Amino acid sequence: MLRVIKITESKLIKLIKNIITEESESDADYYDMDSEQYNRLLVSVGNQAHAIPKLPMFKGKKIRVVGNLDLRNKPIKSLGQIIVTGTLTIAGSQIKSLDGVEYGSLGQHYGTPYAQEIERRREQKERSDANSRREDREWDVNSPNIDDEGLRANAAFRYMVSNGDIEELSYEEVEELKNLEKQLDDLKERYDNVEEPDQVSELFDEISDLEDDIYELKSKNNDVYELVSSGSHYEMDSFKSIESSTYGNKYAVGTIDEADESLDKYYEDMVDDLSNFDKNTLSYYVNGDEVADYLEDDIRQSIYDDADDYDITRELSGSQINEIKELEAELFLIHYGIIVPLDFVVNRDNNWEYTDGADNKINLIVNQDGSKTVLLNGTPTLKNPKYEDVDWDEMSENISERISEIDDEIIGIKDEPDGDPDEDEIEELVEDRLSEIKDDPIRILDDYGMSYDNFINIKQLKDDLVVDADYGVISHYDGDYEEININGEDFIVFRID
Repeated sequence: MLRVIKITESKLIKLIKNIITEESESDADYYDMDSEQYNRLLVSVGNQAHAIPKLPMFKGKKIRVVGNLDLRNKPIKSLGQIIVTGTLTIAGSQIKSLDGVEYGSLGQHYGTPYAQEIERRREQKERSDANSRREDREWDVNSPNIDDEGLRANAAFRYMVSNGDIEELSYEEVEELKNLEKQLDDLKERYDNVEEPDQVSELFDEISDLEDDIYELKSKNNDVYELVSSGSHYEMDSFKSIESSTYGNKYAVGTIDEADESLDKYYEDMVDDLSNFDKNTLSYYVNGDEVADYLEDDIRQSIYDDADDYDITRELSGSQINEIKELEAELFLIHYGIIVPLDFVVNRDNNWEYTDGADNKINLIVNQDGSKTVLLNGTPTLKNPKYEDVDWDEMSENISERISEIDDEIIGIKDEPDGDPDEDEIEELVEDRLSEIKDDPIRILDDYGMSYDNFINIKQLKDDLVVDADYGVISHYDGDYEEININGEDFIVFRID
């Protein structure tokens, strides 16, 4: 079963209006063009932009510029009815209003009556909001309901007065102003009722003088409501004056902790770019440990490559160690009673093979427990095996000579090691060199032509800057600041603009 939907008269009218609007706003009602075409048309109508839609070619259609439209510095006072789908830029033009103009986004519009109007409206709203606070007495310093913003505004106001930026009426002057205003009312009433010319002239002069006195006093009648919040300055709040003689002056207000944090932030930003400091200043903050760490590998490699120049003891090379083992094995066999000369053949896993002076095959086997076994032609033999047909007197002399030669050869090898440099000596020399760098990093950096920037103790530099500075550093105006107490709370205040 179909559901019946009831439509009220008001809903029906609204639906019809939507349909009419959709139809009236169809693409057929627009004439699309790009910015280049629009600018050519603008020239053709003498920069009278509102005249473009009236040209016969458009037949009453609305102009729609597809994309961005840049009318910078063009002598245009009004755009009339137009749609810009992209960014509309009007900086430097004479446009006062954008009524009837639709745009995707508004680009630069400085230097125009429109920008001035926007600024006027903004200032008007600032004053309206300030008057509202004044009427509600939100920032009255003696109000039990005053908030933190009100306390800070009062601190800024007190600074303005003490700094001579504005004047504030004293209690006596307030009373005097009241009296003068009452006198003025009385004089004006008399002036309205007097008819004699001499009296009229006299009263007029008195009124004029009285008004001057009242104006002079009122010009000093400033209050905290002539300040508006204007964002922040580092970690502090800022206020802007809307009082006529000091309009636009800005003041930073914060607790001592906030002022300290602001100093810290200021110098944190500064030390992020070390080009803010000269080389001499940076030299006091070079971290010698970091320089040493950076250069350690290069120094070690340099010493290793030129070990002989540094008188580093070298270790025996592998071939020298094997040569000594070979000689020591031969020496053992000689003392064991094997006749010379012994000719080395091969060594297989501590199985030393020789040929002795009688062409016998001799094996010297070094066992795992360190003991030694001697084989004579493959048969184990005891010490001093018997040799036939050997002249032992002559052999003894040969043996002595060979023992002496072996001792000399071993000493010669050990005296001229050609292996790797001694690592302990290298490390000892590296440590000495690193210690020198840590003690005087500037010299090594200058010798190497290296920048200080990568080795600066940033935290120490910033901390020292903060300790040596006062709050005037972040005032950005005249370097002056004051500590002002409002209702028992201390605030740091200074002008920033």
